[in-house]
Amino acid sequence: MVNMARRLLCVTYVLCLSSLPLTVCGTNAELTAKIFVTDEDTENKIYVADLQDDLDFSSIPSTKEPRYITYDSVEKKIYWTDKDTKRVYRADVDGGNREVVTSESSDELRGIAIAETSRTLYIANKSPKKITSVSIAQGSPFPRAETDFASGLSEELYSLEVDEEKGFLYWSLKYSIERKPLVGSGGTQTIYQNSDLSEITGLSIDLSRDPRRIFFCDFGKKQSFYKDVNQPLTSTGSADELTDYMNDADISGEKEREKLRDISYFDGTLYWTKEGGPNGIAVMTNYDQSSPSFDIKETSAIGKPFQLLTINVNP
Repeated sequence: MVNMARRLLCVTYVLCLSSLPLTVCGTNAELTAKIFVTDEDTENKIYVADLQDDLDFSSIPSTKEPRYITYDSVEKKIYWTDKDTKRVYRADVDGGNREVVTSESSDELRGIAIAETSRTLYIANKSPKKITSVSIAQGSPFPRAETDFASGLSEELYSLEVDEEKGFLYWSLKYSIERKPLVGSGGTQTIYQNSDLSEITGLSIDLSRDPRRIFFCDFGKKQSFYKDVNQPLTSTGSADELTDYMNDADISGEKEREKLRDISYFDGTLYWTKEGGPNGIAVMTNYDQSSPSFDIKETSAIGKPFQLLTINVNP
């Protein structure tokens, strides 16, 4: 995917783990890694933090019930869906200059993703089960009309991810992950399927790898996986499971694996939103090594973390 954005929680938060030097037009600019999180329990806010060891969240203004979130690095705007108004909004990363992007939908909106080169926003719809698209190119005023990209899907939709370089839109369903060419022609391809799962609520892609690697989590079954997209589809799912490595010594039992709703891959590290016992952001490093490191960064700022977005921001 061209953009670096990843999803946030129901109340939106932003984290920054590191600052990366970048030379732009002969001057030194600094990219700051941040995390945004949406919160199901808090209205009119999205949470954000620098992606550092200690996630110190603050809030930015939002609409009433922000849920799914993404980022456009071209215009440096965050986009989010609102459960109450059933619309998509966008704003600067500090919450300023808010705009309404779409008209009111007939039902709840789910995941969103942006193809930055074509200036297209993709939107998952809960019912009817379809994905729509809308142009975000400069020109005519918002809100703008949507067109159907993929319709008549068999399962309930959750998250979307764009890989613009390879030309695909990916989406997660109850127990499968599918993709379709961004050009709109061509059929839908199933990348992963496992009838033992129930809600693949989180989806992310490592766009630096070829073949691409997808990461996904099932909220209901309390499991997380990764898989290269060129691996054959089998009845058992054919994915590597991360769940057995998700152990935090400071948390009793298996609570560290419960209620992980969203997942994001960023710069070699995996992040999850975690609600209840405790609330926070789960972090895994060295996920593909023999001894991954797993830790939950607890936070009292977010009542019920929903979706997250991890990005580099150019101040």
